Amino acid sequence: MRRSKKPLFSIVFAIVVLSIFLSAYNFPKTIDVTYSAVQFSEGDLSSAQETSVQVEGTLSRPLFGESSFRGKLSVEGDEYEYTKSYELIDVVFHKEIRNGFGGLTYTSAINGKPDLKLLGALWIRGAFDQMKLQVNDPGSSDPDFITAPAANLEEARKIKADFDNDGKK
Repeated sequence: MRRSKKPLFSIVFAIVVLSIFLSAYNFPKTIDVTYSAVQFSEGDLSSAQETSVQVEGTLSRPLFGESSFRGKLSVEGDEYEYTKSYELIDVVFHKEIRNGFGGLTYTSAINGKPDLKLLGALWIRGAFDQMKLQVNDPGSSDPDFITAPAANLEEARKIKADFDNDGKK
């Protein structure tokens, strides 16, 4: 009696394909980085100032659906002090909206009442390898940006331009 090698081949093939898939897929990743960054306005480059951004948490990238981040993202500076003490609401990166942005909203309870603060819109590359943050300022027609990692204004503007050009390809 002769056995067919077809079932064995199918099983081995399935295992190889599954192994390749599992090794290529980016499962949830722990993030713990601190970057030097620059805050600037394209309309007033003289306002550029150095700062830093610290990111701690988990970046999840499911097979289907939107990537998300759960954790802390804090920006150095008096006007961003709340980013250290308030809780960051989970950030969902919307692939189809504004080329993959996620909203940075922080929450806390003050005297028993909820307090929400919107820092702005965030775009990332990879596992927070680079980031562009458009700071929310309803009274301004020329928003500030914080980009990282950047040691100077030239690097910061290049990172912003690279993100801006992503949607034009």
